[in-house]
Amino acid sequence: MDGLSPQDYPWIWIGFGILAMVLEFIVPGMFIFFVGFSMTVTGLLILWIPLSTVFQFLIFSLISIFSIVFGSAFLKKLFPSEVSQDRMIKDDYVNQIVAVTEDILVNQKGGRVRFHGTDWDAYSTTERIPQGEKVRIISRDNLTYIVERIYP
Repeated sequence: MDGLSPQDYPWIWIGFGILAMVLEFIVPGMFIFFVGFSMTVTGLLILWIPLSTVFQFLIFSLISIFSIVFGSAFLKKLFPSEVSQDRMIKDDYVNQIVAVTEDILVNQKGGRVRFHGTDWDAYSTTERIPQGEKVRIISRDNLTYIVERIYP
């Protein structure tokens, strides 16, 4: 066996292309699928038109760019994302009454509140609030709630 001959190149392209498209089921994201599709098309093309290695990679690159750009745009239209613009859903924590589990500090993290069965970092912008008090969530800074004391 003397190694690979130019007649093997189309089957190598096709084989790796099919492998890449199958790998898409393991590593989702569609990028690998488009690259695999481009490899398969390149392999099928050079079955009929013998091309030099440089042109094979050029064709593969062009098909990859085309399929990634137009294929991803097509898939975004076919499967639109489900991002909600409803402010009530996004900020459903605002005005919720929660219990303080660790003293709330003024403008610094360290305090904790219990919200939906989980303890969260919290701080107040106005006053220190002791453990056991009830507070109202007024906003959120990433994973930290900003709260205010509820007076009876």
